[in-house]
Amino acid sequence: MTMKDTQESEPPVYIKLNRVGVTGIKKTIIRKKDGRYNVLLADIKVFIDLPSHKKGIHMSRNLEVTNEIIERAIGPEVEDIELLCIAIAKTCLMKQEATRAEVEMRADYSLPRVTPVTKMPTQEKYELIAKAVAWRDGDNIKVRRSVGAVAEGLTVCPCSIESVQHYVTENFNIDKDIVAKLPLSSHNQRGMGTLIVETDEDERVEANDIVGIIEDAMSSPLYEVLKRSDELKVVVDAHRKPRFVEDVLRMMVKGLVEKYPDLSDTAYVRAQQENFESIHRHNTYAEKSGFFGEIKEELNGNGNNS
Repeated sequence: MTMKDTQESEPPVYIKLNRVGVTGIKKTIIRKKDGRYNVLLADIKVFIDLPSHKKGIHMSRNLEVTNEIIERAIGPEVEDIELLCIAIAKTCLMKQEATRAEVEMRADYSLPRVTPVTKMPTQEKYELIAKAVAWRDGDNIKVRRSVGAVAEGLTVCPCSIESVQHYVTENFNIDKDIVAKLPLSSHNQRGMGTLIVETDEDERVEANDIVGIIEDAMSSPLYEVLKRSDELKVVVDAHRKPRFVEDVLRMMVKGLVEKYPDLSDTAYVRAQQENFESIHRHNTYAEKSGFFGEIKEELNGNGNNS
């Protein structure tokens, strides 16, 4: 007796669904980048669209495809996990009656760093983001890929520094030009920056570059371990580079354009910055998204700034 394929039966309501799939898939992936290994515990989401005449998708097929692609990749080291996302998305399209597939992976990973003065080696943790969207275009399959990262840093409030400068000048009879050169106190925030870049399949943006762009946009990077001389340099440098949450976001986007000036105009950028306030109960947040070509026009002074 043949069992009924429930997923292929008629739905109670004929409505097409944009994304149906599985979330919370956990897989270990060995990533080798620039001669260095990272063992990633990836959190994976796999979706396809569902036509209006089908009751459901075959969830197990998405899982089978994910297992198959990742197990095949574990032998040779994986360099870019967005390539895994592309492979899974394309295979899901071929094995399911779908016109669009989407795969996203997120995983913590570490990069080697050295402290600024004592040059002590450390490992700093970041979040790696990769995504692929594949869709049918006639007999062909087209793909958009995304790579991104989440990184933390230190930010210093410019407004408080100006207030302290005014206070010192007025109350201690010190020349304002001298005061302007001093690393005066301010309140600080630990900031979290997110930068994701979506491109065509044949374009490439490096996650490690994105981490550097995010960290450079803030007042200072963070370090897991600091000796006293390291701590002094971080504090002094940060107070000489004060930035609002808005400043950080703008510098992040500017840094991307400077690092990848030849990226296609159709690349899409998503940037976010959240600062966790120290003297307020609230946090501050800024966001920018748009096509790369439009952002370059803005930076050149030719864009729509209204």
